Amino acid sequence: MRAPGRAPGVSSVRSRIRALALPLAVLVALFAAGPARARDETPRVSVYATRMDAGAPRKEGAWNSGYGGGFDVTWPLPRVHGLFAILGGAEAASLHSGVRTEVDTASGYRAEHHMDQLYGRLFIGGELGPHGDGSLEPYANFAMSMIAYGYFDDVQITEGGAPSELLVSQHEGGVGWSAGAGVNMNFSRFGVTGGVRYLRQFGTPRQLGNSTVRIEPAYMQYRIGVTVPFPIEP
Repeated sequence: MRAPGRAPGVSSVRSRIRALALPLAVLVALFAAGPARARDETPRVSVYATRMDAGAPRKEGAWNSGYGGGFDVTWPLPRVHGLFAILGGAEAASLHSGVRTEVDTASGYRAEHHMDQLYGRLFIGGELGPHGDGSLEPYANFAMSMIAYGYFDDVQITEGGAPSELLVSQHEGGVGWSAGAGVNMNFSRFGVTGGVRYLRQFGTPRQLGNSTVRIEPAYMQYRIGVTVPFPIEP
């Protein structure tokens, strides 16, 4: 006689559930910590060239765009499948490099100003976007910056047939932020990246060189370069 209180198919259904529980648990574990995770969280180094334009419209006759370069490192955080990374780097640009001449025909005085204005910053922040082995990886980032300006004026003077030289240099620092976006085209062993950033300094920077060359508080930066991934073994 069959034991009372138990349906005929209950024991068989329970045995099937127990049999399926182990493979289901294995599949969940593989999905959560599978071998693709390391490729989804790949740090990379970027080396790039930049063009910088003043953030505000400039009057006719203002200085040309500045050019420079830099590098940054993105390091994806764990457990986010490479979608968020710590960003840090450094860059520098020449905002102006030119010669200005002053001549006094009455006294024979002549002065040539060989001027250079430099801009540099160290930055650290975060970047949102895929950091793996995808073919096309868009990103957006935000960073805080330590900014340094440098102004150099090598004045070559000729007066009364006697040449002389005077070197003037000034420096100024500040703090600011940047926000940007771009895309990385991944070719497995290397990539090509391009994008744009908005650079902003808190407050108004002190003008150098008796305001001969104006320092703007904001710049637009256009960048293009190459990226190199360096996978980290889990």
